[in-house]
Amino acid sequence: MTAEHPQLTPRTGAVHRLFTGGLGVVILGSGVYAMRFVSSSGMFQFVGAAVLIVLGVNMVFSAFRARESWMSKIGPLP
Repeated sequence: MTAEHPQLTPRTGAVHRLFTGGLGVVILGSGVYAMRFVSSSGMFQFVGAAVLIVLGVNMVFSAFRARESWMSKIGPLP
């Protein structure tokens, strides 16, 4: 019997995980920055900032867990 090796995919590589985590931190920081400057009547700005925060947290969490983030499931964009 041979020992089974875990399947290596690009998302499990160290470079990909560091890039995904770093980009997630940048997106999270952008969301926090946008949230800081929400005006009292800026509902669209609040929703946009919340979306950035959620996507940033998901990317950082996915980098730690070596899973695909929601942003990577969008597919290749033109």
